[in-house]
Amino acid sequence: MAVKSKATDEQVLAAYRTHRSVWKAARALGLCGQSVHERLVKLGANVPVRTITEDELELLRREYLIYRDAGKLADLAKRMGRTKPLLCRAARALGLTDRRHARRYCAVWKHLSVEAADVIWQDFKAARAGLGAYCRTKGYDDLGFSRCMKLHFADEYESVIEAKAPRQSLYRYGRQFEYRVRDELRGHGYVALRSPASKSPLDLMVVGHGQVLFVQCKRHGALPPGEWNELLDLAASCGATPILALMPASRGIAYFRLTGRKDGSKRRQPMEAWQPAGAAAGAAR
Repeated sequence: MAVKSKATDEQVLAAYRTHRSVWKAARALGLCGQSVHERLVKLGANVPVRTITEDELELLRREYLIYRDAGKLADLAKRMGRTKPLLCRAARALGLTDRRHARRYCAVWKHLSVEAADVIWQDFKAARAGLGAYCRTKGYDDLGFSRCMKLHFADEYESVIEAKAPRQSLYRYGRQFEYRVRDELRGHGYVALRSPASKSPLDLMVVGHGQVLFVQCKRHGALPPGEWNELLDLAASCGATPILALMPASRGIAYFRLTGRKDGSKRRQPMEAWQPAGAAAGAAR
């Protein structure tokens, strides 16, 4: 004697389309998974769940190893609406589980999704290693890594990198000097902002007292010709004043205005002493 069905064909189809899984649809309907599977086959609507689209395969090529190395494969499966075992089988078929497999995603940082970048960023923050050591361990391109993370996490990138830098590193000394110059200029009534651009010819952009200043901070005053001329040209194109801030033996801060281009010779650097407007006014009083 045949058992009466508890759900119509329309309800079975609707549940399958909603859940994209025979077993989830069966649970939602209160039916046996095998019976739902058989009915879907008879209705011609049971598209094999194991089929992965080309777009999904490309996503796996770019991001599978990222999630795997961070122990977040379950998150990737949830994001794709697939099961973790299915993703692992697909990755194996693509050769991604081979230890000798080249990490292709290292060359495509600019195409990395925000979700995948966040997985790497959280793993990097939790690691004790600095940027260079972390990238070497993971096999990442450090330049691609830094550009990608700076793009997606600009608000915290600098603070995280600096916190990981060795206490006595030149990087930290340089940052500390930038902060000193910035704070001193602010004390003289200027609005001073650190430049967010990577490899920028200026460290500080300063506005105030009718002036626009492009400031490069070098504790020992050593500015190679390329950087010197780049700062000079950029300032000229914007109508700004190019300033070099350095720390003399007296441990104060000295400022110099760039007056000409460097040619790489040993002649004296083309610059002249300069004072912030607030400091000049205070000295006059």
